[in-house]
Amino acid sequence: MRMRPGVLALIAAAASMLTGLFLSFNYAATWEAAHTSVQHLQNELTLGWMLRGIHYWGAVVAIALALVEGARQFWRGAYQRPHHRLWLLGVAIAVILVGFAYTGYLLAGDQRAYAGVLVLEGVLRSTPLIGNALALIVIGGDSVSSATLARIYTVHVVVLPAALLLVTAALVKERKRDGTTSVVRAALARDPITACALVLLLVGLAYQLPATLGEPGGPGNPAAEHARPEWFFLWVNELLYRVQGSTFLVAALLPCALLAGALLLPWLRRGDPQPASGRRPDLIGGSVIAVVLVTLSIMSIMRPTPAEEEEDDDGLTPVVIQNGGEDPEYDERLSKTLRRFRCVRCHVIAEDPDGGEDGPPLPLGKEFGELYTRRFFREKVADPGEFWPDTGMTYPKNRKPTPEELAVLEKYFFGD
Repeated sequence: MRMRPGVLALIAAAASMLTGLFLSFNYAATWEAAHTSVQHLQNELTLGWMLRGIHYWGAVVAIALALVEGARQFWRGAYQRPHHRLWLLGVAIAVILVGFAYTGYLLAGDQRAYAGVLVLEGVLRSTPLIGNALALIVIGGDSVSSATLARIYTVHVVVLPAALLLVTAALVKERKRDGTTSVVRAALARDPITACALVLLLVGLAYQLPATLGEPGGPGNPAAEHARPEWFFLWVNELLYRVQGSTFLVAALLPCALLAGALLLPWLRRGDPQPASGRRPDLIGGSVIAVVLVTLSIMSIMRPTPAEEEEDDDGLTPVVIQNGGEDPEYDERLSKTLRRFRCVRCHVIAEDPDGGEDGPPLPLGKEFGELYTRRFFREKVADPGEFWPDTGMTYPKNRKPTPEELAVLEKYFFGD
């Protein structure tokens, strides 16, 4: 194959953008209509499922090929002068492609997308000093709403395509400065079979592994419990699971540090271009980082889901106070939440004799609201290891509650 992975990545991105243009004709960027419009496109529109599948897999393949091209250029030392501008533009394209895929999965309007938006809000609010202001700008209000989805949609269909076109134009211009004509046109003329094979691959993936759509999400609907992000953020997901109470460090600062390192490579490696033997520290460092990220991603995939963890439970099922059958769905969610976090090990729940004695009996009564504010409660329950260090309180396997579980527990403690 004479066509480079970077050129194939641009072709896959072009296929994703072209299908996205047709998808935009049938999409509505509000939580009430987003899921309905995607469902209509997926199930009723002629070949809509195929267009959405190519759109999805085009983004996935483009990112994968961009990473392969990045590794190839890193091994060749292409970040060294005088070709460092091409390296910087390549990094910019990779970031834009990740932005496409990330904002794209947030637009589906299902419970997984809603969970992703809530995680985004949490990361923004965890930013020191400016967190709430930053969340207000991005989220478009005090909480997630249709304004949030509209902002994400604008970034997906306007900001990122414009950025990709500008960076690609700068890349072509830079190639011409090096004496190379349009790299994409030359590659297509030299090896059209590979380009056609890539398009057929996208069609095959869309047919065999069509894009999925979960239950409706958004304000008023539940978020998917412990939803995993897209594959390129699995390593962040695993670190958030392992490192408690460090959302900003793991989900914002660390990815930005990796990006900054890639952008600063041309300035860290000055002087005449060196062969691989002269860049051994660079190659070792890059290889170690790649292995760590891949390992964390695999660990995230292999980690059991909460449902699988419950199969290995100790059989202790807490008895919850029933509300006279007025809301059996809430009773079921509460019982499931108390069971998931093994509360009965440390608390006597509703005078259940099988409960533990390390903590106070539950529920604590409506006077709980007279002692604590809701904000105080959310902070304590969301991360007991950080806010109650003296008690030694923790959760099984250090897994924190989701926003939906927090809402259930808040209703339980404050007697709503």
